[in-house]
Amino acid sequence: MDKTIEKPFLKAFEFGGVVHNCITVIRHKYDLGYLPQRTAEEEKERLSKLTPKEKEEQLKAEQKWQHVYDVKYPEIIKTETDAFDDTVIMYVDSPLMEEIEKNLLECNSQKEKDRYIFSLLKPFKEFSDIYCPKAEIERLNKDIKLHEEYILNWEKRKEDKNYNANNVDIQGQIDACKWFIEKNKKQIEREYYINKRFIELTCQPNKGSEQSKKGTVEWCLSAFVGVENMFANKLDALLLTYGIDLMRLQKESGIYLKSYRLITDVDFYIGSMELAKKYIDELPKTVTSNEQTTIKPQPEQTPDASLSESETFLPVTLRTERALKYFPKAIEANIVTKTDTGYSMGSAIKTKAILAYFLELVFCRDNTGKDNGNDFPETDLNTLFGESRLGKARGQYASNKSGKPKGYEIIDKIFE
Repeated sequence: MDKTIEKPFLKAFEFGGVVHNCITVIRHKYDLGYLPQRTAEEEKERLSKLTPKEKEEQLKAEQKWQHVYDVKYPEIIKTETDAFDDTVIMYVDSPLMEEIEKNLLECNSQKEKDRYIFSLLKPFKEFSDIYCPKAEIERLNKDIKLHEEYILNWEKRKEDKNYNANNVDIQGQIDACKWFIEKNKKQIEREYYINKRFIELTCQPNKGSEQSKKGTVEWCLSAFVGVENMFANKLDALLLTYGIDLMRLQKESGIYLKSYRLITDVDFYIGSMELAKKYIDELPKTVTSNEQTTIKPQPEQTPDASLSESETFLPVTLRTERALKYFPKAIEANIVTKTDTGYSMGSAIKTKAILAYFLELVFCRDNTGKDNGNDFPETDLNTLFGESRLGKARGQYASNKSGKPKGYEIIDKIFE
């Protein structure tokens, strides 16, 4: 197999590559490690146990490492980002996808093809665990369910006199299972939080913020998010033309390039929406090939995001807290309707201007109703709704005295 283009492309996402370095810096900078950093009280207690000399040595070591995170890493990351060749994937004619297709055709069996595709997914494991932590959350939930079953079994054994004769600490076993369950629940909350913060920092930074400035670590990682998204959709489209389901292979490997599939993600690369639908419909039905698996915050974080994962889905760039909160409400009020390709205007509204007004309140306002400084994500929204010029539709009501379109009341009602 010829991997001349593939190898340097994937290297950026591998452990030790530029994407890994970006993630390392952001985890440290924003306390987004697998476990939270020590609190001020915990740090104070820890330092109290050290001698003055030990404290001095540790301070020097911490200052040295902080310099690495603040200066050295960012310099390396910017240099490697500037040197990265994204032209192999970002344009219509993609040398990377042509090379992958040739390699795929060299495989003699479906098993060989699957294993080759797994090798393409492998470098994205760390990226996947952050931007789509579905596999890790499923594992943690499975462990919780298992330990809940253990508790039921131990409870039954309390009544078994023969078993108790062995002097087994049954309550101790039950308490240990409960501790493990609580630990996993906290870890799930942590996974959702890390996912949410990375999306905010690299996909939805406030306009003019430090994170949005070209050359920052956050900006560099956001550039690779765009590259990964393009690669995911082009790979999905390529595999569909050969009857291979990327969603199945992601589930089997626990590595997700994309959390769901929209026809509008792949139809351009396949040739038409009808052809894309045909290929998707022809995928083997023994697997949940059209499974929609949007990652969203836990109910405690977003109380009103009540629709199931299969009932609401949004691209990473649009998956904000307000979107997850108000899209379900808009669906319930028939303001928007979910379709096979994304969303469309619901029966309760008649004009594109009213739809644009709803989307403006979701993506360009904060929870107080004030402008949040973010640009209107017109390109992504046009794709999601199968519309054109949603941004222009905003201009139709901007000059109104109220600054709102005719019939705005139905929209304002769901934001009350």
